[in-house]
Formats: sequence, C-alpha cells, structure tokens
Amino acid sequence: MPPDKSIVHVIDDDEAVRQALAFQLGSAGIEVRTYESAVAFLGVAPTVRTGCIITDVRMPELSGIDLLRRLRELKARLAALSNRERDVLKGLVAGHANKQIAYDLGISPRTIENYRANLMIKMQAGSLSDLVRMALVAGILDSNADVSNAS
Repeated sequence: MPPDKSIVHVIDDDEAVRQALAFQLGSAGIEVRTYESAVAFLGVAPTVRTGCIITDVRMPELSGIDLLRRLRELKARLAALSNRERDVLKGLVAGHANKQIAYDLGISPRTIENYRANLMIKMQAGSLSDLVRMALVAGILDSNADVSNAS
C-alpha cells in the first residue's frame, strides 16, 4: 500500500457525493477512502499519519468545521483546502497574477503569496504549472473555471 500522504479521505453524509469524488480522484490515480460521517472518520483518525481530507461542512452529529477543530486538537497531520485557498487556486488556474487575485478577493497581494505557498506545500507541487495541472486533473475546481486567460 502507498504511504498515507497519497490518500485523500472523503467525508460526506451524501453517498452520491462520496462516490462521485472517489471516482473522479481515483480516475486521476489518487487513492481514496470514503467515510459517511465525521464521527466515522474520527474513529480511524488516530491511525492516519498524513494525507488530505475533503469534507462536507453540513453533516449530522458533527459538522465539517467541528471535525477540523477536533483534528487540530488531536494534532492530526492532515491537509484541508479552505474556501479562501480554493478561491486563490481558482485565480491561479485562470492565469491571474497575485495582484489581480488580491484585488478580486479584497485582500493584500502578500496574503495571496502566503496562500499560494501553502497550496504548493499542501499539494506537494514543484511549480505553479504542477499545481494548476493537479488542480485540474483532481477536479478540485469546478469544470467551469475560466482558464482562457491562462498564459
């Protein structure tokens, strides 16, 4: 079995969503494990050393946000893509400069640089082109992302 860092853990109470994400990521050669609830994932979390999670925010029993808080308390070494990072990634895929992304999101260019560096680390990308390719192949962004301006 490959190391945990190559595994994406999909946590969602909607079975169709879990299956769709597992199929899409699996098609890109990414190993996926699915869980029907945050509680189910917390049951195995102590055995997970590294990796990435994709979680629904609204779930019964324990929300995705509460799950992230619990994982932080457990000092779990898992990556999660925030909505702001997703917005930055969408801008990068569209070929926008840091300053344009910052303007669009109403934050400073330096903050964009920080998000961009975090994305590179989380996605283990060696270059911006690697990051964009991985985002597109893994379907992290909507298929409607505007890439016509990409250089």
